[in-house]
Amino acid sequence: MTVLRLACAGFLLAAALHAQSTQALVAGTVTNAISGSRIGGATLSYENLEIGRRAELKADAAGEFVAPLLAPGPYRFRCEAGGAYQALEIHRIEIAVGGKHRLDFELRPIGDLWEEGQPRSIVTGLGRKLESFYGPDVALARIGSFEPLASQDARLDSSLSYAIRPSEIADLPLPGRDAYALLLLQPHVTSLSTTARGLGFSVNGMRPSASRFLLDGVENNHYLITGPMAILAPEHIQEYRISTANYSAEFGSSAGFLANAVTRSGGNRWHGVAYASAKNETLNANDPGRRYQGLERAPLKEYQPGFHVGGPILGRKLFASASVEYFDSRGVKDRRTFTVPAVSYLDNLKSGFAGSQGANLLGQFRPVPVFATAGARTARFEIAPPELVRRGLVSQQLDWQPEGSWRFQNRVALSRFDRPQFQYSPYPDFTSDLEQSGSNIAFMATRARGQGALEIRGSIGRDGLRFGRAHPGIPALFSDDGVSLPGANYVPDYDQRGSSAQIIANAMRVHGKHVWKVGGQGLARRQELRLDALQGAYQFANFDQFLAGIPRRYSAGVSRLDAAAKQLRKPVPDRRYRHRQGGLFAQDSYQPLRRLTLQFGGLLEYAGQPLNTGSQLDTALLFGRESDFSERLANAQLGLSSRPMSGQSVRAAARVGFAFSPVKGGSAVIRGGYGDFFDPNFDNLWLNTVLNQYMLGEAGIAAGQAVDFLKPATDLYSLTPQAGRIAMTASDFRRLLAFGPAIAAPRVHSYFLAVQQALSPRWSVEASTTATTGRKLLTTDIVNRPFFNGSRTAYPRRDLPEVSYRDGDGSANYHGLAFTARYKASRASLRASYTWSHSIDNQSDPLQGDFDFLFTQTGSPAPIRGDAAFSRLRDFRADRGSSDFDQRHNFVIFSVWTLPSFFTRGAGRYALNGWKFSQIAAVRSGSPYSVTGAIPSSLARETIYNNRARLLCASGYASNLSLPQGRQLLDPACFDFPRAGQLGSSGRNAFAGPGSANLDLSISRTFPLRGGHEGRRILVRADAYNALNHANLNNPESGLNCSLPGDCGSGIFGVAQFGKKETGSAFPALKPFVESGRQIQLIVRFEF
Repeated sequence: MTVLRLACAGFLLAAALHAQSTQALVAGTVTNAISGSRIGGATLSYENLEIGRRAELKADAAGEFVAPLLAPGPYRFRCEAGGAYQALEIHRIEIAVGGKHRLDFELRPIGDLWEEGQPRSIVTGLGRKLESFYGPDVALARIGSFEPLASQDARLDSSLSYAIRPSEIADLPLPGRDAYALLLLQPHVTSLSTTARGLGFSVNGMRPSASRFLLDGVENNHYLITGPMAILAPEHIQEYRISTANYSAEFGSSAGFLANAVTRSGGNRWHGVAYASAKNETLNANDPGRRYQGLERAPLKEYQPGFHVGGPILGRKLFASASVEYFDSRGVKDRRTFTVPAVSYLDNLKSGFAGSQGANLLGQFRPVPVFATAGARTARFEIAPPELVRRGLVSQQLDWQPEGSWRFQNRVALSRFDRPQFQYSPYPDFTSDLEQSGSNIAFMATRARGQGALEIRGSIGRDGLRFGRAHPGIPALFSDDGVSLPGANYVPDYDQRGSSAQIIANAMRVHGKHVWKVGGQGLARRQELRLDALQGAYQFANFDQFLAGIPRRYSAGVSRLDAAAKQLRKPVPDRRYRHRQGGLFAQDSYQPLRRLTLQFGGLLEYAGQPLNTGSQLDTALLFGRESDFSERLANAQLGLSSRPMSGQSVRAAARVGFAFSPVKGGSAVIRGGYGDFFDPNFDNLWLNTVLNQYMLGEAGIAAGQAVDFLKPATDLYSLTPQAGRIAMTASDFRRLLAFGPAIAAPRVHSYFLAVQQALSPRWSVEASTTATTGRKLLTTDIVNRPFFNGSRTAYPRRDLPEVSYRDGDGSANYHGLAFTARYKASRASLRASYTWSHSIDNQSDPLQGDFDFLFTQTGSPAPIRGDAAFSRLRDFRADRGSSDFDQRHNFVIFSVWTLPSFFTRGAGRYALNGWKFSQIAAVRSGSPYSVTGAIPSSLARETIYNNRARLLCASGYASNLSLPQGRQLLDPACFDFPRAGQLGSSGRNAFAGPGSANLDLSISRTFPLRGGHEGRRILVRADAYNALNHANLNNPESGLNCSLPGDCGSGIFGVAQFGKKETGSAFPALKPFVESGRQIQLIVRFEF
């Protein structure tokens, strides 16, 4: 019973103390099993069984010990106290990322062992059977060897967190071979998000941007898209933990989830893996959408080689590891039609145009060869432009463990992401690329001494993102007759380069039943940005006018403030920003009873606002603090500001939690917690203020007047009033972006309660309920809306266009209930979870239609309808409904199965041994949608954005009519356009879309290599995504104006087409979820 108690007590953990460093902690006491007295000076040795690192420490005079800063993985612990007591060994215990474990060793005196006749005994594994035997010698050791209960995978702590095991990362068929895809398998996570933020996952009903990513304990956030900066391959990650509710104060205040990943490091022996994966369309089934349109399979070729290697360099003191990966994907985009000059015409340009600028451009920059009928000057052709994606990842790590209590670590990570032919042009010389790069150097110094530990971490990072025009000296050229001309693509020039520095310091002390931890961190970022949106363009009446050099109009961006002063100047596109953040935390994990733990924590955070430190300030519409918004708008002033947005910078948060085991032995656990959280302000919230300075300047050109159009179009600034004009209207370019005068910190209150029960050593079940309440969430409304005054359209502020006004007017509520079953054995693991949830808010994405950059996406994403705005001006209640990412039902099951080795020799050994199977299956209900019904603005007394349809049927509006390419799910007779000036009677997101089902399978075979090291082997594997080739339905077309084929690109009202699409991550060009037919991925791995 002593060992059994140790097995249970080993996993009765104190309150959550997830070290941001990703390191774990084991603390406990050494006592006399008979008298209960403390044993001082006992020796505790432990070894990481995966990388082979060993260490040793001694308990203090009170019998207390602390083994801090442990890397995640399986460990062996042994405790001994000289010859008077028998030694006790725990053969295997899983230490998770950031885990805190308590192991209380009860050593029995040797004399007591002789009295019981057990000089040597063994406790076997899962059966807990005690077997005694006697030998000729007296071995003064009793070894307890056991496997943890299944319930112990989820630690006894006061947060909801899930350790993603190395076996799950390595063996499951992860979409895109992205380890972060495992987030989708967790309870309370929805995956069919329709917002273009982060990775598109919503946790506990929070927005997908409510996320924080750590890599080796330091920041791994991409502050532009609110996703991870670097996405590592499964082979490069040792383990990571996902915390979804009430994580500890040291992790900051992000309201959604925390993903804390640890890269692989070197061990006492050299080990490594070289791998290559490949996809090819010849192995795949056709995509559902293409299949139902009668189209062939789209070309697709992917190749992903890489390796990881690690081992000792200098004995047991210096260890090194390195990882390299390259990814190459070649596919096609949606088909497009172009009209270009034919080859025969280009070879024989008319003499009248010889030497003209147009002829010279066509001679220097020829389009793709297209042949036309005799006498035709131009020809149409259709092409599916190539879609190329290339990515490279390199990481290196050094671990130095000198004599003494200090340990040092250094990690360098480099990444490069390229999209050649990002902006396709029928003129190859004008096709432009997209490039993203990142680098991060991280360091760690830790010291463990006595009952405490000190940890210092830091990182220095750089990142860059660039896309724009090829040959920017040549303006964009357009012809009214549809002929494509040799000029730059009319896209903005975007060049962003950032740098960051972070420092983290934590101190931990174990004292009796308390584990205290205090610390803080600081983060400083700098950003240089060039965003040139309107470089200049010329418009020609037809192709002949282009050859003659006679444009009819040209345009370019002009400064808004200068234009208001009747001056025409080019906007300055360059900016520099600085952003500083920091925080202090303190927390106590207290164990008043053996089966009860409590957590108390507090956080004081400084979330500094961005500051423009460059020579050119931002154009801003500055609002006052008037209580009446119409007065606030009337008094708003247009000027320059050094702060794109301002708001509450200093904020405090508290965390409390408990964990209780009501049954002696720890087979049942009850845990719960409360915390308040704040979301950080990512760059995508304010970066578009750079565009406030732009207005579209247009200049008409006298008929027949030849112009040197190779000169910059910005020469219009020197035109005389007689030669041209400038038109400045609200619809010329875009809305202004403005912020409330003092934005309050968006606050989220989060609660959870969970009950876990171990049914057997292999099976456990868990039920958890979570609730979140969000207030003062950031929202966007369109103000200064146009209205119809009986004769024309007017604006409340005639000198301003519409304004996207951002302030803290959002609210949200979420309730979820999840049931999880786990099974774990030596050759199999399984987890199944069902989640019921409901998420409600009044706006799901404050950036919709603003910072989407949807043109950067790969694949064919679903279109985003409408802009972020409340339907009625400043009416925060009318739009309250299900969140865009609300998903009522989620069932997920995944498993890994290793077949036993039936044969030890002969042909059967090679045919039947070494097989492994794994799968991921999910059945999910659909995401909600609104039926929209806009009416012509001339009929409305006020502008209502994203107006909804009028519902004519109390019931019976749903149908289920089978069609060749999908199903008719809505009856058009039950819907009508709203009445003029009224909001439609159907609610926001009042209709539920069709659900989805998917099954991914993996099968692999391992071949041990003869004549070499026993650890050398080759693995051959095949992953089948959408293995059943099942076609799910999209949400139906929900626009009432889409009544005929061709009215809308996505279909006819009420019709849902096969081939589910999702908006996905918008920038920088992460691929959205676009359902494909069955895809086969082949993988070969060499391990040693």
